[in-house]
Amino acid sequence: PFLAPNGRSGMHADAAGSGTHPYAGPLGRSPEVTSEKIAPVGGECATATFDAAGRLITVCGTFTGFLLKLLDP
Repeated sequence: PFLAPNGRSGMHADAAGSGTHPYAGPLGRSPEVTSEKIAPVGGECATATFDAAGRLITVCGTFTGFLLKLLDP
């Protein structure tokens, strides 16, 4: 009852955990791939989504808890 509509429910897209998304990811012009450490050792930012204003948000899990991060591209 607390999930977003199918296709918009976090990391796995729906309550069944199918991992299939009906939307293409953002591409932009001349995309670049960079890496950086955004969670302590043992941490992982496994899900990312956009809020209503179009900002990129991720939830990162660590050994000590979870962090909600707003990413600045």
